[in-house]
Amino acid sequence: MAHDSAGIKFPGQETDERIFVYTRRYFFAFLPTAFLILAMIVLGSSLFYIISSINNNFSNNNLILLSSAFTLFMLLFALIEFFDFYFDVYIVTDRRIVDIDQYRLFNRSVASLSLEDLQDVKANTKGFFPTLLDYGDVLIQTAGTANNFLFEQVKHPNEISSMIIDLSEQGRDGLAVEARNPTGKIKMILNDELMTESPELPDSPES
Repeated sequence: MAHDSAGIKFPGQETDERIFVYTRRYFFAFLPTAFLILAMIVLGSSLFYIISSINNNFSNNNLILLSSAFTLFMLLFALIEFFDFYFDVYIVTDRRIVDIDQYRLFNRSVASLSLEDLQDVKANTKGFFPTLLDYGDVLIQTAGTANNFLFEQVKHPNEISSMIIDLSEQGRDGLAVEARNPTGKIKMILNDELMTESPELPDSPES
């Protein structure tokens, strides 16, 4: 039985285009940034308090004002970093790879690459926690002068890499897009979930 992934869409998706991989950077990879921002807030507030204790001319009102302004600035910085982290989306369909990159709050770029234009795909997992939690990078090297693609800090990098290679080989063998499906046990990876059922082919529009 095929799995319906019609609830997931992306900008520029074609009507009959099936999604095999839809993923973001793994949340655990954001924790070091979150802890660093929290530490900066605590240290900054402590520094203002120490300055007010040493300098009698530094009033409580000034302490509250500067500490609040610094905290708000750091929270805004944290929000921008989270947007930049969370809204990067990596997609693999039956015909191409799509890389949606968020730049700060209001800028976003969408790049795509045909499966037939891939040259090499490598999964890279480094460190104790990435190995334990199964997340890492997937580097997609392209033929010619096209820029390489990088899926950063994603769950199941080895499964994603194998699926991309599989679909790319089917494309280079001339298999029609509607006939392409991963040949391994894992048929889809949607929001970090491994699935063993292929996505359904969309119904043809009535004429």
